[in-house]
Amino acid sequence: DPMWKATFQAHRARPIGFSVSVREGEALYIPDGPEWIRWWLEDPAVVKVCHNAKFEFTVLAAIGIDLQTVHDTKVMANVLRKPSTHLKQLSWSELGVKQTRFEEVDWSDPVAVAQYGCADSDLTLRLYWRMKAQLEAEGLWDLYNDLERPVVPVLSAIERAGVLVSADRLWDLGVDLELDRGATARLLTALYP
Repeated sequence: DPMWKATFQAHRARPIGFSVSVREGEALYIPDGPEWIRWWLEDPAVVKVCHNAKFEFTVLAAIGIDLQTVHDTKVMANVLRKPSTHLKQLSWSELGVKQTRFEEVDWSDPVAVAQYGCADSDLTLRLYWRMKAQLEAEGLWDLYNDLERPVVPVLSAIERAGVLVSADRLWDLGVDLELDRGATARLLTALYP
């Protein structure tokens, strides 16, 4: 929606199409809703790769699709401590590819939209293979795969449902933290007068 520009607010997003890449250098754009690929998106045996998968989980859940078995290049970049986790910057720094920016796309031109979507999918897949190798080489694959990756759908679900917070418990935690800060200050003063 032009009103929201490139804010990428998942709860306001409306799918206008999907792009898919199953092989580096090849991608397909489908200018339609995802209903016809629901089986593929929901099949846990089919591994999907997204960049910022939390966005995809949220958008697809809003239209009743339960996305399964997803890797996330944004999370991979975070685990690798990359200077930026943004797709455009990663495409440039990791692959040497300058990608078209969201705001540069003529969204009324179906060819421009398809090219943009296909480039995103292709570069995301390329980044996945590159950063997977980096994570394995640095001994970080298990941290990413077993700890960070499973949290993404949970965070999406929490954001969609909201969280009930007890004001009394929050106040108690604040008091505890304040007391801890005082004790820490006293300890430091005693150790380093």
